[in-house]
Amino acid sequence: MTIYGFNPLGGEDCLVYLELDIRRGLPVIDMVGMPGMAVREARERIRAAACFCQLALPVGRVLINIAPSAVPKGGASLDLALAMGVLSAGLPCLENDSRKVLIMGELGLAGKVHSSEGVLHALIEAKRQGIEYCIVPRSNAIELSAMPLDYTVMVDTLAEAFEAIKQMLVGQTLPSTKLELSKQAQAACLEPSQLVRSPSSILSFSVLDQDPILKLGVLAAAAGAHNTLFFGPPGVGKSMLMETVGHLLPALDPDEVLEVNRIYSRAGKLNAQRGLIRTSPCRKPHHTSSTEALVGGGKPPRPGEISLAHRGALILDEAAEYSRGSLQSLREPLELGRISVGRVDNPSEYPACFQLLMAINCCPCGSLGSLKGTCACSVQEVKRYWARLGGALIDRIDLRLSVGMPDFGLSRLGMTRQQIADLSKHYPLPTSFFELSQKVETARERQRRRKSAGAELYLRNQDLKGLQVETIARVSESAVPQLEALNRCMAGNRRALHGVLRVARTLADLNGSQDLSSTDILMADALRAGISPAAGIEIHA
Repeated sequence: MTIYGFNPLGGEDCLVYLELDIRRGLPVIDMVGMPGMAVREARERIRAAACFCQLALPVGRVLINIAPSAVPKGGASLDLALAMGVLSAGLPCLENDSRKVLIMGELGLAGKVHSSEGVLHALIEAKRQGIEYCIVPRSNAIELSAMPLDYTVMVDTLAEAFEAIKQMLVGQTLPSTKLELSKQAQAACLEPSQLVRSPSSILSFSVLDQDPILKLGVLAAAAGAHNTLFFGPPGVGKSMLMETVGHLLPALDPDEVLEVNRIYSRAGKLNAQRGLIRTSPCRKPHHTSSTEALVGGGKPPRPGEISLAHRGALILDEAAEYSRGSLQSLREPLELGRISVGRVDNPSEYPACFQLLMAINCCPCGSLGSLKGTCACSVQEVKRYWARLGGALIDRIDLRLSVGMPDFGLSRLGMTRQQIADLSKHYPLPTSFFELSQKVETARERQRRRKSAGAELYLRNQDLKGLQVETIARVSESAVPQLEALNRCMAGNRRALHGVLRVARTLADLNGSQDLSSTDILMADALRAGISPAAGIEIHA
């Protein structure tokens, strides 16, 4: 029998296996294979727990090799695996048993098996490696319900785990994977249809109804998962608009549920009270958060906020107050959908396909563009304030929406605000939160139907890159002149052009159109332009 354990320092290769040797000598447990302090301390926990449960340890000197030896080992989740390795070393037929078993759990001095972080992450890797058996703490049942192996045992004590090992060695099979979760865990495992976000904190629709352009922008942001920047004076509702977009995001599909919960399992943020995450996660880190907290890393390495927002939204309120390094670290994940954290001793890679929602004032004092105050900031101060975002990050934002600034100016193609407002009438806008969410779900369903052959997940419009944009966002013949004029205005900036086409594709999905019309392109350009002469700034690209 080969016993596997979970190593949080191993990244994607998170599973390690144990090799044991018993020789004559004093009763000592030695460990090799780069064990960390928490792993070395497991020797005393094993002795105390075995004594309390009246289990006899082997007589002699026990050497445990935690392989592969070149990978640092850490965390207390290896406790139960190490204990089972030591206790089962003296059992017969151990060497002739070819089965593989994954064992996880932190061991208490009284033999209690406590919950372990990363159970779902380890189960997915075990499934990939062909491991059929697992022994895990009962308190991690909620993660087992998402990815049970063929034969699964949930235990509360060291004695129960040892009894399961003995049953395996004498030829008995472990219980079926039809887990009987506790009532509390069953209540937490709700179906997606049962999980409906409360609209109590959503911005009053009377505010959105006053500005159809802004309402269309919010609808498009949720429908296409577009990165969005809200700018305007303080107190006009930018933060509430970002929360509204987050509330409109649809429930995750089964593949995404597993993907998101694997990240939260790896970060140690899953519990039975909360249950599995089935709705799009929305993360809102504080503006003092470090770069490492955003992108991930640390010791032991953990996913950052951008990975915890995977398949959901990352909300950055008062974006200019974040450090420039933290903001610029978002550029590669926005482009690639993953983040590689390079460390000399332990490089890690995490998924990071998220929707970025940012809010910013127009100047440091906040009065620029406001009708109620006078800005005292110099031109240089305003430029430095916006320079925190940087052109490269802004270029990756498809929607730039002016909030509370009625003097919205000309678009890139020379349209006035009134002309833009007239264009917005081509898109029927719902009048209630339920209708708005239904509109978003309908648009997302059209994107799912365009799922590429062989792809694991459907491509949201925001995820379209390169040739995918030109293939999926097909332009009708009548809209070719507008597209050519737009390309000339952008001076060959392909990223900006593709950004407009992605938004236009979403607008066409909201209307149920196959090809992009001239109205779609003109409206998408207006929503991306982000010009406000009242603020004296131009952020379009």
